[in-house]
Amino acid sequence: MFECKHTALLYDTEGQRDDEIIHFLNEGLADGQLCIYGTIHVTDKEYFKTLTSRITNYHENIKQGNLMVVDFIPFYIAALKRDLTPYKEVQKQLEQILKDKKDLEVRYVGDATGYLFKNGFFDECIMIEAWWQNLRLPFVTTLCLFDKSLIATYPFSSYKNRVIHTHDIVLGYR
Repeated sequence: MFECKHTALLYDTEGQRDDEIIHFLNEGLADGQLCIYGTIHVTDKEYFKTLTSRITNYHENIKQGNLMVVDFIPFYIAALKRDLTPYKEVQKQLEQILKDKKDLEVRYVGDATGYLFKNGFFDECIMIEAWWQNLRLPFVTTLCLFDKSLIATYPFSSYKNRVIHTHDIVLGYR
């Protein structure tokens, strides 16, 4: 389903968003890929526990290094300051992992850009999306999630094409 390098998913409900995150991660884990989940919800203990309980063998995959969870709050805050430092740190870590394991495929899903967009920080969202698009690490597939209900409303509609065009494929756009 997620064959392209940089995919955007426009979701209708938060439940659908969560289902897609779980599907994306579980599919990658089943295929032996390294899965990375970056989320601003790490501190929302109840939500996070409910979501991660749906990830196949969550604790075992964390311990074995097949699944990484990244607190994206510092990434979100850095983006507001137009600071790419945390993102570049992830880039370095991914480059090292891929250097050591040349055939490893990586799935990376994060919610910071979706929340930047949802909260009206359009330039910051586009900055991060464009950076990921230009990065183009081999064997890394990203999934970005955006609230579909916002796309057709102002001021979001003014920025939708700039956000969408930073992705190789867009799912749920109609």
